[in-house]
Amino acid sequence: MLTQSRSQIERPLHVATVWVGELTTAAAYKSAMRKAGCVINPDHVETVLSSAEPGFLQERTAIDLYRICGWAVGATAPTGDLELFTRFTAAGFELCPVDAALAYRVDYRKQPVDECLLVAMTMFEVTKGARVILDITHLNGKPRLDVRLLAQTRAPDQDYLVMKRQG
Repeated sequence: MLTQSRSQIERPLHVATVWVGELTTAAAYKSAMRKAGCVINPDHVETVLSSAEPGFLQERTAIDLYRICGWAVGATAPTGDLELFTRFTAAGFELCPVDAALAYRVDYRKQPVDECLLVAMTMFEVTKGARVILDITHLNGKPRLDVRLLAQTRAPDQDYLVMKRQG
């Protein structure tokens, strides 16, 4: 989370426009992330990537990404991921496709140390009953792509990445 006041993060913040459809396989994204110096957690990220790959966009498409937290959609107390995702959708945003999150991870080179940005996305089951979402972090001086277990609740100031398609 960024060190901003509550009033500064109550509104969604446009953080990037990423292009998807240029890299169309999990292997291509992993190669690009490694070239960018990103650490990829090998355990469950592989499962998420292989599950998502058939849905990677094949046409070059611009996607606007926004940083949003629970406060922006009326959460004032710890709230479950699924409830927050429903609120984000009601506010006009969409859940991110995995390839948009991967494209952002490749391009996000100035991420603050210790920042944790969860991706509001379709959840993936990595083992029976263990559902996860992607986690874009910067730990120990390295950008990282990891997974985070779907939580019962998260603080209203937890940052998420959501999208809006252009056009």
